[in-house]
Amino acid sequence: MNTESTHLPENAERLARLVAELDEARRQAEAASRVKSQFLANFSHEIRTPMNAIIGMTDVVLNTKLGADQRRALNIVKTASEALLDLINGVLDLSKIEAGQFELEPRDFDLRAAIERTVGTLGLTAAEKGLELLCLLPCDLPREVRGDPIRLRQILINLLGNALKFTPSGHVCCSCEVAETAEDWCLLRFRVEDTGIGIPPDKLSAIFEDFTQVDSSSTRVYGGTGLGLSIARKLVRLMGGDISVESSPGHGSAFEFTARMGLVSPADTTHAGVFDDAAKVLVVANNRLIRRQVRRLLEFWGLPCETAECMDCLGLDGGGFDLVILDTDFGDFACMELMDPGGTLHDKPTIVLTQIGDRSVTAGQGGVKAVLAKPLMQDELLKALAGAFGLRLELASDEPAGEELARLRPLEILLVDDVPTNRELAELLLRRMGQTMHHARDGLDALTMLGRHTYDLVFMDLQMPVMDGFTATQVIRACEQGRPAPTDLDGSILIRALREKIAGTFTPIVAMTAHSLLEDKERCMDIGMDAYLTKPLRAEEVYAVLGTFAGSGDGKDAPALADPAQPGHGGTAGDEAAAPDAACGRGFFERILAALNAQYELERDEAMPLVQSLFDALKEHLAGLEVCLAGSDVAGAGRHAHAVKGLLLNMGLTPEGLAAKAVEDLARAGTDFETFSPAAGSLLDLTAGITAELRSALNDHKEAT
Repeated sequence: MNTESTHLPENAERLARLVAELDEARRQAEAASRVKSQFLANFSHEIRTPMNAIIGMTDVVLNTKLGADQRRALNIVKTASEALLDLINGVLDLSKIEAGQFELEPRDFDLRAAIERTVGTLGLTAAEKGLELLCLLPCDLPREVRGDPIRLRQILINLLGNALKFTPSGHVCCSCEVAETAEDWCLLRFRVEDTGIGIPPDKLSAIFEDFTQVDSSSTRVYGGTGLGLSIARKLVRLMGGDISVESSPGHGSAFEFTARMGLVSPADTTHAGVFDDAAKVLVVANNRLIRRQVRRLLEFWGLPCETAECMDCLGLDGGGFDLVILDTDFGDFACMELMDPGGTLHDKPTIVLTQIGDRSVTAGQGGVKAVLAKPLMQDELLKALAGAFGLRLELASDEPAGEELARLRPLEILLVDDVPTNRELAELLLRRMGQTMHHARDGLDALTMLGRHTYDLVFMDLQMPVMDGFTATQVIRACEQGRPAPTDLDGSILIRALREKIAGTFTPIVAMTAHSLLEDKERCMDIGMDAYLTKPLRAEEVYAVLGTFAGSGDGKDAPALADPAQPGHGGTAGDEAAAPDAACGRGFFERILAALNAQYELERDEAMPLVQSLFDALKEHLAGLEVCLAGSDVAGAGRHAHAVKGLLLNMGLTPEGLAAKAVEDLARAGTDFETFSPAAGSLLDLTAGITAELRSALNDHKEAT
């Protein structure tokens, strides 16, 4: 008997079982991947919604006349907001990096400005902890390089954030220098060092691994996901560099990484020696790094100087100096005493360095010529010096440039979105660019309208009831090409009319969504969409997309978007827009008006139709909430909370919108009705209060007109 032949059926059975098990494992892995992708998509969607009131409103206010302190604070808000989105995008891209499918997006950028702005973003955090935050950049640093500034900022934010987190006292310093250079590229060496708690030797080799933390115990003092350094290392390697760390427990840490960048322009030497030894400066600072930073800059600009600590100056005769640069060092009594009446530096021309938000010293007080917030930026110090010596320099201005946009060819656009208020807000933006708008409530409504009228462009939301944007786009493309429509409606009167109308034609379709996953973009492109916009819509991004399909109209310059003479505009945003935090104390109606004025430059009369639309929508969802709560319908109430959230956030009621989001989250988590009911009841009362105030305001407006 052949033993080998006896075992063949048994081996075949074992092999078949193994193949089945592997197939099942593959299916489970694919299902888990889909769940993860959906979670990341939802995460991206939710995190971007509250950013609407931050990034959008900040852009609007920055394009108005502001004081220097206001502009600096708002620039920090904008940079921090964009940094937050960059970090979110980094986490979402982690799987792509691991799969080798991630690519950097190189562009030309101002290296020094990018580093200084990134460091400046964390100035308030450092000041609140009593830490010195420094940005030490040599004067021979290349001014313009080619690389990915967003990913570079992401790396620096992570390293600086960690340094600030783990440093109880002392300083955190960011520096950069050229390590190697060639004709068209350079290798940059970045260093972030601190005086913090340090890292134990046995943890150093593992800190760049995924989900690894120095202290992972349940009693750890410092939070975090343990992903930051892992992502940073992956990004650094994509930039052709490497990252390392030196640390000693109790003596701080120093992270160093390199990045290869294209060399676009060399160091800017325009102002080298510009002051031509015309004055002598005394630099007073307790921190040796600050003294070194200021001294290097002054010598580069042609100003001889001496440096000293505050205590050394108490009995000093300042007569031998034409100007003093004084660091107040968190209000150190010795430093402040120098400026008091009778003090060594009283009435002496002085430039004061202080922490952001410190109002104890103001320009014009005694001999104070300027007050600069730390971390110190090179251009800000140069401007202050030029002002103190009455020297006119050609320096970049932070004021709005007022550049005018080329007029776009007018288009007829079909705007498809299921939320009426969202449609009206998008229409305001598009109308300002000279476009004609038509509205559709959902994908099915859009198909009906396309079967009756020809449009130049379609703006298509993706998540809608009845028919979503994906399905609607697939139907449109199929009908244009004479193919069967991928829907149960194929063969219906609606689809036959659509196919007859658009067969052989082509209408560009632009996706609008709050999701930002690369998979979503790829899916949009795969089904035939032509462009992709992430919500909240940004004017410059919308303009760029329109320019792709519209091009220039008459070739003349069009008024800038903020021009109050444009149709549908009111006056320019005034003091209310310049101080958005003051709006928090007003009623719902006034806060809505302030938000619409700041974002869309609408006066009260022009805003009332939007207020009416909001009132109608809230009244509908208020009734729906009442019905759902009466019937213990948690899921239904969650859907109404989702709609209320979007309405309130888009109209500037951010805290109230986030309250609605909390109720929506409870519903999505499958919370039982007893637990869900109190929060939903509070939202019901809040919505009723807003609706009642809007009803009163609308009635008053009708009576007045």
